[in-house]
Amino acid sequence: MATIAWPDERRNLTMRADAPFDHLVVFAPANDPQLCVEPVTNTIDCFNAVGTQEHVGGCVLQSGEKIEAALSWTPHRE
Repeated sequence: MATIAWPDERRNLTMRADAPFDHLVVFAPANDPQLCVEPVTNTIDCFNAVGTQEHVGGCVLQSGEKIEAALSWTPHRE
């Protein structure tokens, strides 16, 4: 779960994702109002990362295989 807050606008957004979407990528370019927050199944470059698959994520799918999970975004205004 992650929450993004805009306190000056008195609103926030809570994101929830089922496993295996246990990691989060945040992209916020300098001097740009854009923000990208995305639940993902692995860390950046997980196949070359040091650590267990449990910690870095990632999996190899065979042809025809798929991953399914529920994602939710809940907006809230105070």
